[in-house]
Amino acid sequence: MTTEWDDTEWAGTPIQTQAQSVVPYRPPIITVKAITGPGVAAYANDYPLSSLLDEPQRRAAAYLRAYKCGWFYKAESKISDDLSRQPWTVTDGDIESEDPDETTIQRPDLDIPFKTLDPIEQFMRLMERPNPQQTGRQLRQKTLIRRDMAGWTFWYLEAGSPNALPTAIYGISPARLWPSYDRRSGRLLGWVLDWDKGGGTMTFEPWEIVTFAHATADDDDTYGVGVVEAVYTELPLTDLLTKHRAALLSTGGRLAGMLWPKARALHEDEF
Repeated sequence: MTTEWDDTEWAGTPIQTQAQSVVPYRPPIITVKAITGPGVAAYANDYPLSSLLDEPQRRAAAYLRAYKCGWFYKAESKISDDLSRQPWTVTDGDIESEDPDETTIQRPDLDIPFKTLDPIEQFMRLMERPNPQQTGRQLRQKTLIRRDMAGWTFWYLEAGSPNALPTAIYGISPARLWPSYDRRSGRLLGWVLDWDKGGGTMTFEPWEIVTFAHATADDDDTYGVGVVEAVYTELPLTDLLTKHRAALLSTGGRLAGMLWPKARALHEDEF
């Protein structure tokens, strides 16, 4: 049987079959060089978030990628930057009380060794410099972005024991951390980093992880609902509108008179 594709680069490869009487019959394997169609175009250009709803971590990864979308970035970068720059203080009592003797605790000088500070001063130091790679403002901004876009995020408290004070704070992406529960009681046993990459690269005790999540109506306190999940069905429409405008401009726009007469306005019946 011959076709118009014979002897061309689109001809594909011959059908591969194996004829052995000792093995069950299997359908022939056909290797195709190229596959086209609307389904392939959708997977190549659109946001296939509906196919990533099987695990919260995969949803979070997809939602965080939406931060690169123009209007998401413009809004969230502005909000997170403004909030992360807000001044913060620590007082020796309830800030909402009317105690006239309540005072604001001064921040310790950065040249004082961390180990010589008292617990409150250590907390303030961590809010200024949570770890060697980040300032407090950077950590707070990244935390806000992850929580708002994905719905939840995590901090890792570096400490030697459950009763010890943390010596550093690191942010962890919600797409990388997996909770581990007891099968019988449902109690949280700990956390696993990158569990989907060969069984995980690191484990954490429950007291080492702090969760920041938007409130939901579900009983679970780990995962929340972010802004992307709330509007993710509109993402493909936004992408299509952007492509339509770009295509319209790149082709020179619509021909004059194509939708409207050049020399006059439409009368009521025509409109």
